[in-house]
Amino acid sequence: MISEKKNIAVVYLAWLPLGIKHFKFFIDSYNKYSAGYPHKLIIAFNGVEVEHVNSSEEYIKYLNENKIEVGDLLYYNKGQDLEIYNKVASETRFDFFLFLNSYSKINSRNWLKIFKDNQRENVGLIGASGSYSDYVRAMNMVIKRELLSTFSISKKLNIIKYGVKINFLKKNGFKDFPNPHIRTNAFFISKNIFCNLKFPFFKSKLEAYYFENGINSLTNQVMKLGLECIVIDKFGNSYTMEKWPEQNIFWQGNQSGLLISDNQTEKYDNGSVTLKRELQKQAWNL
Repeated sequence: MISEKKNIAVVYLAWLPLGIKHFKFFIDSYNKYSAGYPHKLIIAFNGVEVEHVNSSEEYIKYLNENKIEVGDLLYYNKGQDLEIYNKVASETRFDFFLFLNSYSKINSRNWLKIFKDNQRENVGLIGASGSYSDYVRAMNMVIKRELLSTFSISKKLNIIKYGVKINFLKKNGFKDFPNPHIRTNAFFISKNIFCNLKFPFFKSKLEAYYFENGINSLTNQVMKLGLECIVIDKFGNSYTMEKWPEQNIFWQGNQSGLLISDNQTEKYDNGSVTLKRELQKQAWNL
């Protein structure tokens, strides 16, 4: 546990081409639930040079309307989420970071205190959710479903091309199931650990997938340091890897333990019984 006060930054990545809707969802949840621990909120605007509907000034206006105190506003032309997180950590002076992606929404009070209270000397990475998913296996399930759908022939051909790519050209970059990893939509880590990891050259989204659940993933690099990677729930409990499949946090049950939700958890919540079963199989082989 962090026994003394530490400088903590909560970094929300606002992907401008996505539009302001999800930013408002995050700010509304940030307003609704007290963090329970002192911090600075950093808004990292990404996609500045990419076409987008809402200007950053509209985001700032919404912050002001909701009386949100922001520690800093940072601007990046483009890049994968993890690439931007690395830049933020390198360019700012904080002891710890909670990184949140553009779809993140807070689900409970004392959310930051829960992360902080579970930070111990033997813990190097804390996630709001984790998975055992193997990317190639999971994508093959998605590809099978989409090939049976009513998609156009041209779209199905693109799906087949991607399937060939990940199964024959890129498969060696990923681990087989079970592949425990912290999901990077919401994770808590020290600057010292994060800035000393080996980051790939993020030339495409695939490199971001490598860094989340590949052989040299964020989780695996932290584990190689002899540190634990844990998942927490909104009740303040923490879980080591072997206990993740038993919890109603990510793609399990009604996800009642989720501390931070995102588009993937909402896909499960809003999905049919068939889709939920497929997602459970992807994440846990259940």
